[in-house]
Amino acid sequence: MSAAAEQEPEDDGHNDTHMKVVVPGDFIGQGYVAGNGTYVPEDEPGTIYASMAGVVHLIDRVICVRPTKGHYRPDIGDVIVGRVVSVDQSRWQIDVNSY
Repeated sequence: MSAAAEQEPEDDGHNDTHMKVVVPGDFIGQGYVAGNGTYVPEDEPGTIYASMAGVVHLIDRVICVRPTKGHYRPDIGDVIVGRVVSVDQSRWQIDVNSY
């Protein structure tokens, strides 16, 4: 038996048997369908990134991120990640992808 035949298949971290924890902006994969908790940048079609902190799950060909906690309880001084959705004269409206 050759050395190549003895090696186990490489684990890419995109299945439910291997937990991969990600934070917003982490590269997740290519060649899958982007599901909940992910995004595909316009300038990088086919490349999937995490839009929330959580655990990567692959269901058929759909890759998604499931949050590690149910709800976020903010505290003074916390740094958050959000998307500016509107700008007024004295305030900004930020979407933090909360449900």
